[in-house]
Amino acid sequence: MKRLIQTVTALAMCACMIPLQVIQAEDPPHTDTDYWNSFCSNSDNYKSDACKVYVTDMTNYCTNSDNNLSDACDAFRGFLNDQKSSSASQLQSAEDLRKLYESNAAEARAQVESLQTNIDAKQTEINNVQAKIDDLQTQIDAKQKEIDAKQKEINATQKKIDDISTKIKQRMVNEQSSLKINKYLDILMGASTLEDWFRIISGLQAISESDKNSSDELVTMRETQDQQKKELQTAQTELKTSQDDQTKQKDQLTADQNDLLALQQQAQNAAAAASQLAAEQLAIEGGISSNIDAIKETLSQVAAQDGTPQVSDGWTWPVPGAYRSAGSWTYPDGVTIHLGNDFAASLGTPIVAAANGLIIASANGCGYGYLGDGCGKAQGGLWGGGNQVYELCIVGDSLYALIYAHMLLNSPIAAGTIVSAGDQIGQLGSSGNSTGPHTHVEVTYLGAASDYSSWLASWNGDLGFGCGWAGSYDGYGRRCEAGYSAPCRIRPETVFGE
Repeated sequence: MKRLIQTVTALAMCACMIPLQVIQAEDPPHTDTDYWNSFCSNSDNYKSDACKVYVTDMTNYCTNSDNNLSDACDAFRGFLNDQKSSSASQLQSAEDLRKLYESNAAEARAQVESLQTNIDAKQTEINNVQAKIDDLQTQIDAKQKEIDAKQKEINATQKKIDDISTKIKQRMVNEQSSLKINKYLDILMGASTLEDWFRIISGLQAISESDKNSSDELVTMRETQDQQKKELQTAQTELKTSQDDQTKQKDQLTADQNDLLALQQQAQNAAAAASQLAAEQLAIEGGISSNIDAIKETLSQVAAQDGTPQVSDGWTWPVPGAYRSAGSWTYPDGVTIHLGNDFAASLGTPIVAAANGLIIASANGCGYGYLGDGCGKAQGGLWGGGNQVYELCIVGDSLYALIYAHMLLNSPIAAGTIVSAGDQIGQLGSSGNSTGPHTHVEVTYLGAASDYSSWLASWNGDLGFGCGWAGSYDGYGRRCEAGYSAPCRIRPETVFGE
């Protein structure tokens, strides 16, 4: 026993003489973790490239078991838990905003519909008033012709009266000359004897008998003329009444047209407000395709078959025969943000590929849409985009992505299809958040043409292609003309022409 104790004691003394090796954790890649945790906790900074690098580096660092129990990793795990709680809060806020949007969108849509009903009613009133004005003009024209004809009749009658009067006067002068009567006074006072009286009476009787027919005709003509003048006065009074009524109707028409313009402006404002809500809703919903797994599988098969589209020398107008109804970066109101171009034409008009390319995503299943209709998200596309097609293409030495939205049901071409410029990829519709037949087209610059394969392999399904939406960055998402590098949206007018 004594020997055993001596042995243990000796071993213990030896152990004390041999230094133990302590495992020391390496320094974290970001030494000031408190600063970085605080910096990246700010929602404005969290998505920055610096914070992405920080999270990636710290994740790799703390995955190493030698570092896992360090104070830096404890602080990093606390940061991640805070972000998880923050994300949950943001998701709840997004849900609350979504519900608020749906309520506001429904209200805006009801307002637009009500205003449109008022506009239609006012247009009917205007049409009725215009019809009255046109009818009164017809009456006025007819009455004026009647007045002109009456005036001609009066003038003709007056000429006959003048001719008969001249004839009678001339005969009286002639008879007076033969009777040696120069004045009417001679007739009345000039007889000095009974013989003179008989002579004058005989002369006057000769005049009366010879011109009796002319006198009768003169009386008749004057009576006719008096009647014609009465008819003319009546016609002129009726004309004045019609003209006054027409003036009143024209005043009413002007008032109705002003009311119509006011209603149309209200409807435009309501539609702009609803469009703004749609942009906000799109930002809430996010732009990641719900079909990304299927899309990635399809694209990997295309890549395996070396499916690379031909390079395009230029751009093709995406809807032959269409006109641009709205440009970028705002709608015609100059206020509501609009990130692409709208091409309007009749329902069913072919939509063609604007360049040689690969269809990387396609969404189908939406019927005819309306303002506030979010159809498209559940089908694998963007909220409110309806039936949609997404194309990856190379034009010159640059790589681009294009969005074509609001297509006709069952018309979008399938994902994984390689197309040439001018190939039909769908038909123009009005699906999703839309108020009439058109297609919405956006163009995004992704970088150099040589990035095609790497971009395709790493794409995460973001249908905004990293550019964000209205309200992000400077309010318009990432725009190349605002100084952002790839990825960034470019103004479609610069490639399709003004």
